[in-house]
Amino acid sequence: MPLGPVFRCQPCLGSPRLVAIAGQEVERRAPCAVGVQTESEPRAINRGALRATPGLRIDDTPHLVALVGIVPVRQDPRGQRQRRLNAGTLLVRRRRQRPQVLLEAIGPAVLLVHSASGPMAWWIAETAPSCVAAVIGIAPGAPANILPVLPDDPDAVAKLRDDDSLGCPVMMPEDRPVVVDEAFIQAYWANSPRFPAQAFRQYAHSVVPESARLFNERFNIGGQGLAIRDPANLAMPKLIVTGDFDLRHPRAVDETTARYIGAEFIWLPDRGIRGNGHMTMIEDNSDEIAGLLLDWLHDKGL
Repeated sequence: MPLGPVFRCQPCLGSPRLVAIAGQEVERRAPCAVGVQTESEPRAINRGALRATPGLRIDDTPHLVALVGIVPVRQDPRGQRQRRLNAGTLLVRRRRQRPQVLLEAIGPAVLLVHSASGPMAWWIAETAPSCVAAVIGIAPGAPANILPVLPDDPDAVAKLRDDDSLGCPVMMPEDRPVVVDEAFIQAYWANSPRFPAQAFRQYAHSVVPESARLFNERFNIGGQGLAIRDPANLAMPKLIVTGDFDLRHPRAVDETTARYIGAEFIWLPDRGIRGNGHMTMIEDNSDEIAGLLLDWLHDKGL
């Protein structure tokens, strides 16, 4: 992440690797640790830092691997962003396969996921359980099994936009990538008192176009969401962590997700940690929350 403190982990030799899956687009800074989707097949670059939106910056260590199965954004000579593939209709179902390929190559790993990458993590953990040592979700999306099917109707979904029990859903036209404006960013990603407000403009500039289909699948519009077969298949340790200023993830919503998949749930105010929103990894107490996650992993013997 380009701003502020970030989650940093120093895995020990012999420990499961940590794989971070970002649910949003990325800008690549070579060298980088990111699974890159090419026109033919995914490939992994295993060094350096990852800049993602929302995303993470990850230290360069052979035991810490990040993968983002999404289309990179590149610059043309005039500095304008160009796209390789059509991001309007890029599917979560296509993205989920790339992290699985990496996991099968590197062996058991801890999946660290955030937001819209949550459904991918639950699917991967069920499909390749021997490759997943644990899953940590920071305000993760739920599997579609427990999401209501929203109407495939923009006007009907627009009336639900302020319903936090549904995650404040939006429906996006799929003929073009989604470009969110500063008002959206301020309302949902930069609204907490712990967000580095002095760097808001820099953060907003780092947010890049996203797949419209990702939004629509995330909110299970028309039943498009990514489901799992049976939560009993997710036998590995799982943790969901949520802050009190995350408007799209009220306690009841993420607690329901945790209960369904059999995860432990940490509502940060219950630990005396208040004021966190959706961008926990760049907020002013990110080191404290990273410590909480590391303590949990230690308690699980990971």
